[in-house]
Amino acid sequence: MKKKIKFAVIIVIFIFLFCVLFVLSSLGGLRFFIPHYFGIAGAPLLEKNYLVLFQNNNELRPGGGFISAYGILKFRNGMFSGLEVKDVFGDIDGHEFIEPPYPQKELLQGAFYQGYTFRDSNYFADYPKTVTEIMKMYRLTDIKTTFNGVFAVNIKVLEDALKIIDSVKAENLEFTSDNVFEMLEYSLHNIDQHDIEQIKNRKSILGPLSNAIIKKVIVSPLRWRDICDMIVKDLNEKHIMLYFFNEGLQKVIDEKGWGGAWPAPSGDFLAVVEANLAGMKSDRYIKRNVEYSLQLWEDVEKGGYTLTGKVKINIEHFGNYNVPISGPYSGYIRVYMPKGTKLKTSNVTVNNENSNTNEIFGTIVKLKPGESLTLDYTFEMPLNIFDGKNYNLDIVKQPGTIDDNYSVIIEAPEGVTLSSDSFETRENYAIWEGDLLKDRNFSFTVIPDKLGPRVAYTELTNLTDLLIVFNERVRGESMNEAFNYSIEDMDITNPGIHDNVVVNEISLNYRDLKLKFSGMTNQPGEFYKVTIKKGFDIHGNPIQPIPKEFTIVQR
Repeated sequence: MKKKIKFAVIIVIFIFLFCVLFVLSSLGGLRFFIPHYFGIAGAPLLEKNYLVLFQNNNELRPGGGFISAYGILKFRNGMFSGLEVKDVFGDIDGHEFIEPPYPQKELLQGAFYQGYTFRDSNYFADYPKTVTEIMKMYRLTDIKTTFNGVFAVNIKVLEDALKIIDSVKAENLEFTSDNVFEMLEYSLHNIDQHDIEQIKNRKSILGPLSNAIIKKVIVSPLRWRDICDMIVKDLNEKHIMLYFFNEGLQKVIDEKGWGGAWPAPSGDFLAVVEANLAGMKSDRYIKRNVEYSLQLWEDVEKGGYTLTGKVKINIEHFGNYNVPISGPYSGYIRVYMPKGTKLKTSNVTVNNENSNTNEIFGTIVKLKPGESLTLDYTFEMPLNIFDGKNYNLDIVKQPGTIDDNYSVIIEAPEGVTLSSDSFETRENYAIWEGDLLKDRNFSFTVIPDKLGPRVAYTELTNLTDLLIVFNERVRGESMNEAFNYSIEDMDITNPGIHDNVVVNEISLNYRDLKLKFSGMTNQPGEFYKVTIKKGFDIHGNPIQPIPKEFTIVQR
């Protein structure tokens, strides 16, 4: 009997260890949360509540998407105890009219417009700022419920989960990854949109759907690893964002990049932020391409650099008229740049949003299905983003965007070489292109120029003018005297005619050198030897060899 009991204990221990290893293996990247479990879920006799924002990123907002519903995620005694989902058109709207931030009123105002409300308050792409605004708006109608954090979840997360678990049923409707968007829209809009009571009392399908997905995941252990990997991916790509009011816990979340906080200023910066305002769910049918170029010109006369930045945003609406899903789009595009950036483009508003770290430029955009437009911005960039040796660029992904394409071209002064682990470099150019799936940081270091200027191009424009183009800027003081040059008739094609050519004037513009001379006669096909006796680039490197000789031919 004792042997049987001992054997049974061994089997139980083995099964327990197997289950523990299985769970740990299934968690994948989510194992990160294990040491913080009690900080998140609480301990026995304690309770934790989290405000959850269900955002529809097909109607893009700065924080990820229009807030279609919100929920209270509950933990009791360290265990998950439920998710209560509520509609954003319900009691949470029961407050006085509040003036909204620009241009919400201009684009959203209509017969049923209620002013600034909870559902429109995720107006910051920097998620901690959105959390502050969300809680301020939430407390207008509920001052009792205590929260330990605010989570944002985009509809894309539901689509991704359904790709793994195939389908679920909720409210007698069957949802799959292929139909979840359309089924949600059907449920939300299958009421009289002009009946305030129907809108106010409608029940959100997101609660039953979310709970159905959670239950199916729990009873599908063989799919846990895929679900966990999916969650990590959506955390990395800002389709899920986490904010805990416990500073220590939030610090480790930010270190993973899962808190949605923007990086601290460290050089150049770019964030393109869209707010779909009365554009229906048209973002499902909109493609965006963003091009950023920056020229770092060395200013020899004044010293330092002249920095010119350009941002080009192409927006294409490839959808059709399918109200209430797709149709005419209206929205507000904000471009965030480093503090001190000066706009050189007209017809763009400087946003009145207070920011200690960014300059903000906004444009209202309206598009019909089938249309496209391009926004062009030119900026004078602050000098402190480049010290002549090192350059750093942060590009922030807007939560909710899926496959926005970005291209970056940085042009450093000619003659230098760039070294980078994040850019593709080609001499003095740094280049990157790809889909912006997460925040990206780029940097390069300038390798000092050790090579002298070389002649890149020559053109004998007539019998009195010669253009010499160098590959980089050259110093005027080293090359501005006529006696520094000679042009000699080589007497190859017409040996019986010898020209005595005299250089009279020179002019130098950046890297273009123009010689004006006399004494050359019309000898088509004749060769002439040009000699430059000395010359330096702006870094002090001399022309090699000295003297520099090359030939030109009359045409």
